[in-house]
Amino acid sequence: MGLRHSTQAGPPGQGCQSPVNNTALLVTSAATAAQSSYSTDNSTYISKVTNIRCTDEGELKTIGAIIADTGMVLPTGGAAINVFPEIKVKRPNCECTILEKFRAKHISSGTVTANVKRLTFDDGYQVNLGKLYLLLKVGTNGLEFVTVEDVSVNDYIVSCQSPGKTTDISSGCTKLTAKDNTTALSAGEVFFCRPETSYPQDTFGTSEILSALMLENGVYIFTIPVGGAY
Repeated sequence: MGLRHSTQAGPPGQGCQSPVNNTALLVTSAATAAQSSYSTDNSTYISKVTNIRCTDEGELKTIGAIIADTGMVLPTGGAAINVFPEIKVKRPNCECTILEKFRAKHISSGTVTANVKRLTFDDGYQVNLGKLYLLLKVGTNGLEFVTVEDVSVNDYIVSCQSPGKTTDISSGCTKLTAKDNTTALSAGEVFFCRPETSYPQDTFGTSEILSALMLENGVYIFTIPVGGAY
């Protein structure tokens, strides 16, 4: 069964296809899911050592490596800096966009926060993510955006099935098998937050999706602030 925005009902069978990147998905559905508050930086947390997929080849780069490539000095003492890497990153459908900007934030003291969740997928991949990132879930009425805070174990999440290839745009589904609701952050850690990418606003000008990224295992994550800006 093909994975389509308006026709896929329920968990998929074999042969999931790439989602239709159209106004119904990237504007209408995104606006319905938009989040009203991104004021807390760790609600868009990604660790400095987390890999995301970059370049046409789907190269793995940590957030720390991306910052280092810009020549910027990491923040200290609880400070934050804006990073303008202008690097190609992967987005639906296994294609590229430009990561234009993100914030790097230093944690001055250790904390346990409910703003960061640990997700585990059926391919064994684990990642800590801020609660206001959104995933593209296969719902009962088609594709829908759901926050990390609200996603449920056994949900099927849209992902690129060939994240390292340049011409294959095959998408499928990766099942969420576990979610931990509280994650401890370490004093002295630097993390990534508030990303901004060119896509989809460069193609769908009224979209409120401010960033679209691909994790190491091909799962897509999004930020969708009300009005399309933090």
